[in-house]
Amino acid sequence: MYIKLSGLLLGNLAICSNALVTTALLIPLRHEFHLTDAQATSMAFVYGLTYAVVAPFIGVLTAPFSRHRVALGGIAIFILGCVISACAGSSMVLWIGRVITAAGAALFTPTASDLAAAVEPVRRGQAVSYVYLGLGGATLVGIPGAMWLAAAYNWRMAFLAFAAIALLAAGLVIMMTWPPRNVTGKPGKWSDIFRDYRVIGSLLSTLLLATAQYSLYTFASAYLMLVDRFSIATATGALMVFGIAGIVGGIVGGVATDRLGSHRVLWFSPAVLLISHLALLSVHLEGGILLVLAAWGLAAYSFQAPQQTRLMNLMPNARSTILSFNSTANYCGISAGSALGGLVVDRVGLHTLPWISAAIALAALLSCLPAAFVRSTGASHPP
Repeated sequence: MYIKLSGLLLGNLAICSNALVTTALLIPLRHEFHLTDAQATSMAFVYGLTYAVVAPFIGVLTAPFSRHRVALGGIAIFILGCVISACAGSSMVLWIGRVITAAGAALFTPTASDLAAAVEPVRRGQAVSYVYLGLGGATLVGIPGAMWLAAAYNWRMAFLAFAAIALLAAGLVIMMTWPPRNVTGKPGKWSDIFRDYRVIGSLLSTLLLATAQYSLYTFASAYLMLVDRFSIATATGALMVFGIAGIVGGIVGGVATDRLGSHRVLWFSPAVLLISHLALLSVHLEGGILLVLAAWGLAAYSFQAPQQTRLMNLMPNARSTILSFNSTANYCGISAGSALGGLVVDRVGLHTLPWISAAIALAALLSCLPAAFVRSTGASHPP
């Protein structure tokens, strides 16, 4: 299973690294194109907005086609966007490159989860979590690697590196044999999705959890340095602990989903996120903060395996469509969280961010609780 899914993991690694890279390359991009801070950071917002708008429509339009061909199409569009970004001679061309890469990502990411679930229906949670490790890898390896390339060579090399990783991912996807689509009954429609209160509740959980996560994570390094008095080196090491814990959390989330059932696991992420963010308010010793960050990373990345598994069980004939909506909810949460965090920092101060993120995490926890009592149907979790 893991060899077959490695191309999908690498594709997610390239895409997730690219999604987060404008923040890491803020200074060189600002100097290259003479941008203000607001103009430079708006590229991340445009990326998220493009993804959120495009993903649901792509999920519907590509539903009749072979999943691995759709994934390859997404990779091809993503590579084109990376090359345009790397060759950009103006900020407008760079913006166009960012929009194209977001469209490719919207095509690839939910399709990768759908493919993973089809490869291992019995171990669906582990398959989805393995592919989703690309996000943890982006935090731990992709973004630091991009920053190193920008410092050692040029910021353009970072985008070319993402294109190279995506090209390798495409080669691995082409080499593998993929199962045919197995859809029984009528294909699911948008109207079916919005008529099911369980689906609406699940998408709300994704939105709230991402908002809670990124309202604080966007400013995590600043919080550690200004509130907890960490040095730059210590703050960087602390965020690496967060990234390593995130990878472990992704694996744990997948295994727990397959063994216990998604409906029994969903509440874990928002509950631990709530506790860890509240703990940041009272824990100020370096060792204690590292433990809190580890718990936070574990919680943040253990959510998508049970969540995506539950959604696929709820809508087995519209898996690609429902996963696209879940990706949209996730990116809307990332954008909303980042914007809300910036507003709180400007108006109140960094020290209040954990209160805000904890309140949103509590709302996410409450939205997940009904899933513990109303089970989805379908395979991949035990009775």
